[in-house]
Amino acid sequence: MKTNTIKKITAIAALTIKQAVRSKTLPILAVILPAVIILIVLTIKGDGSATGQIRMAIKYSLGIMWLIMGIATLSAGCASIAREIEDKQLRLIAVKPVHKYEIWLGRWFGWLAINAGLLIICGLTLTAAVHYKVNSQNLSATAKEKLHNTILIGRLRITPTPDNVDHEVDVLLKRLKASGKIPTDTTDEEECNLLHKKLIAAKSIVAPNAEKKWTMTIPKAVSQEKNVSLKLELHSPTRNEKPISGTLTISANKSAAEPLFKTEINQKYNTIYIVDIPSATLANKENITITFKNGSPDKSKTLVFTPGKSVELLITKSSFTANLIRTMLIILCYLAVLSALGITTSAIFYFPVASFIAIAVIMAGITTQYFVFASDPAHKVEHHHHGHEHEQPKPPGITEKTGELILNKLIIVFEPARQGNILQDISSGILISWHDTGRAIVILLLLYSGILGIIGSYILSKRELAALN
Repeated sequence: MKTNTIKKITAIAALTIKQAVRSKTLPILAVILPAVIILIVLTIKGDGSATGQIRMAIKYSLGIMWLIMGIATLSAGCASIAREIEDKQLRLIAVKPVHKYEIWLGRWFGWLAINAGLLIICGLTLTAAVHYKVNSQNLSATAKEKLHNTILIGRLRITPTPDNVDHEVDVLLKRLKASGKIPTDTTDEEECNLLHKKLIAAKSIVAPNAEKKWTMTIPKAVSQEKNVSLKLELHSPTRNEKPISGTLTISANKSAAEPLFKTEINQKYNTIYIVDIPSATLANKENITITFKNGSPDKSKTLVFTPGKSVELLITKSSFTANLIRTMLIILCYLAVLSALGITTSAIFYFPVASFIAIAVIMAGITTQYFVFASDPAHKVEHHHHGHEHEQPKPPGITEKTGELILNKLIIVFEPARQGNILQDISSGILISWHDTGRAIVILLLLYSGILGIIGSYILSKRELAALN
């Protein structure tokens, strides 16, 4: 990029910042956002516990901050060019030797700088408020240590290898085909999905005296200096007075010796059980097997474990400050996309229409995941029972086919932008990795914003801005 071009973009970006200051948008946000964060952190109660309060304070303060900044960014973006075209202010720029893409980039970089500055202020405010909250409470040394080891930290989350039931699915599918119990309107893929779902669900149920095993791959970075915890969600669908008891063991997959770790569990209610694991237990181990053996019928009850969520190994990898910085960078990337969307729609439509179009695009992206879940055959209510007569469903009509086609296209467009639940992760002390941050920068900041920038610049180049009356 030529030096002259950079100067033009920088000048327009500076003009955008000055306009945000003159319109009081920037000063108001710089006051409201820290005030809201402080108010939430100091007043929220959570579940009553210290960890619950801090967890909710971090999650809700970041969520409200993100919402306010998102609305402000999108509104400013939608008004940035459309309003100036209506008010004929853009003439002053358009008549000069400035390319249309320089106008777009100048506006975008201006709001990128504004949001970056606001996020720095919010990050410093949140860190100070959280530490003040922790220190102002009459917490014991043990309670403070628990806070710093569970919430105010960044822990790598390791989940089990998914249960492999492919062979069992193939055997059942062949058996059902041979007996003629598969409906004629059901494809092999749909039947396999249904059988897979049933087998995984069956393996997740652990009756008294039964056991459940999980296999995990341990990263090489685990050392004896790292804090390691094991989280196990214990849930029973039965509502009797029996407790939840059993034995939890960790063993090396290739070892037949004594388990590496063993502890007894005895809980009165459904709970999330967390136990510290000596880090030396996992040193030089590539794979481990975690086994939960349920207690006897008179001491325990049937448990149900959610696949992929009921057990996690948590390994300390980062400080809370570093984790918060990465979270703020990802939020900045999302805000950059909102800014790009607003500026591009304002280059195409007038302000009210630009706002409606931008909101519609955002709603489409938010709701896509719901429709993906609802349309997945594995999540639909079963419409047949093996071995029984059933009513043949109607073939899909043109409306259903068109809707499915549109949904598939929306999935392609929006799916790469999903970054998981970063607010839930940081408020639970889960690591926001540099890999996650880099992915957000590449996909959101460069790819999505870049595509919107190309579209917006092309539209601007086709409009005779200087000739507008």
